[in-house]
Amino acid sequence: RNKPVFFDYTSTGCPGCGSWGAPTFENLSEEYQDKIVPIAVHIKYGDPMITSISTDIAANRDGQRYTPQLWVNSKNAMVLAGSSIDGAASIQNIRAQIDQHIASNVQVAVGVSSITNKNTVNVRYKHKALESLDGEYYVSVYLMENKIFAQQSSSSYNPTEHNYVIRASNSSSFGNNISEEYLVNDAIFEASHTFIINESWQKENLFATIVVWKKEGDRYVVINANSNLVY
Repeated sequence: RNKPVFFDYTSTGCPGCGSWGAPTFENLSEEYQDKIVPIAVHIKYGDPMITSISTDIAANRDGQRYTPQLWVNSKNAMVLAGSSIDGAASIQNIRAQIDQHIASNVQVAVGVSSITNKNTVNVRYKHKALESLDGEYYVSVYLMENKIFAQQSSSSYNPTEHNYVIRASNSSSFGNNISEEYLVNDAIFEASHTFIINESWQKENLFATIVVWKKEGDRYVVINANSNLVY
């Protein structure tokens, strides 16, 4: 099935992220649970959860770039009233985009699992083309962490719990190029990757996410995603 990526472009130093962006992202992620793949992309203002990966994914956006900004796959879902965010209209638009993607045809099926050991997370992942595909496709595996507590500007509670945070990737920010032999109908690719656990991470809150991207011009567009997070 299709699982859209629900991106939150956010920062701990952004007041609007604390008052509206992060709570809306958390509430909708809880509402849809395993029907979507949430990813919090931390950027700007010296946020302690910024990585080179989050910086690259944020730079992959087209159009206006600001925080908070909620996207469904590679499309900005925000609705503005002048220079301000229309919260109700944005949430309605997010739901419509999520539902539309879930109902669309699946081009690539993806799966991921992980086992956490003392100092490592061993991830297995696979993808299968459900039709013959043309173009340049990439697959990325991200190690994610939940329940990170950090100060958040304008949050109702501090320190605030931050979830769906990117910690590392199996390769570059957008992963590895999928060779043509795995883009034909019914072709299956399966691989594994071992992440070394940083001592600052809470290993009991780590999980894996897989995203398949398509390169379109200078941008990477989300095709499908999955995670092994248990709700």
